[in-house]
Amino acid sequence: MIESFTGKSPKQPKAVLEGLVDGFRDDTYYDIPRYLAGSVEDNILFGSVDLREHFRTPTEYSAMKAGETAGMFCYEFTWRSVEALHSVPAHEQDVPVMGAKVYDERHKHVYTGVAARSNEMVS
Repeated sequence: MIESFTGKSPKQPKAVLEGLVDGFRDDTYYDIPRYLAGSVEDNILFGSVDLREHFRTPTEYSAMKAGETAGMFCYEFTWRSVEALHSVPAHEQDVPVMGAKVYDERHKHVYTGVAARSNEMVS
């Protein structure tokens, strides 16, 4: 599924990352309606009602390609990115990489961290 979503082989992590950017841009977006529902839920209703549930959609690659994904949060983009980077064993990748979920507690934001054993990923 990773290759059909990104158009790149998971054995080529740099290409997969570039394909993820294009795929995410084409097949989904940041879920502003769910974000706003969550803001009301957290800051006005103090968690007494789950408003986000009315906006949740599947975030698997197949759902994105099928148009079933309305939108995603930063952590969902990160989970899918790390899943793609780890979809084949490191010894089968042209440049072995490690994908990580990096949490910024202050801003409540999640980023995808990527580490490689060389500078081959940077160019």
